[in-house]
Amino acid sequence: NVEAANLAASIENAPPRLATYHALALARLGRLDDARRVPGTAPTGDATARALFDAARLRAALGDAPQSLALLRTSFEKTPAPALPYARERAKTSPDLAVLTGLPAFTEVLRTDSKVKQTCSGGSSCSSCPNRGACGGGK
Repeated sequence: NVEAANLAASIENAPPRLATYHALALARLGRLDDARRVPGTAPTGDATARALFDAARLRAALGDAPQSLALLRTSFEKTPAPALPYARERAKTSPDLAVLTGLPAFTEVLRTDSKVKQTCSGGSSCSSCPNRGACGGGK
């Protein structure tokens, strides 16, 4: 975390994902005030499911459970249905989200369904699927 924070701090005009990782590294080091001051950590409206998941981890590390849960819910909504079981498992085992796992609201968020239009053909392999570039299930 020290090396990650130092490296990220050295990059000017960091993209949002790097800013989030920078702030997360600082939060893990107990430097919460410094983490809160990192600019550009708020996800944009076009943020990916993974970017929202990372933002949720950051908010949890900063002690903002309601915002973390809201971001996690949106992340699940943007996750393709075939990938949701993996996203849920990642949330349950993430050390950054561990402070949330005992909350009833966390259990409720884990029940969030995907809002991504299903494009999977239902085959046994992504490699032969005609929709393999649109589904996201193999990622």
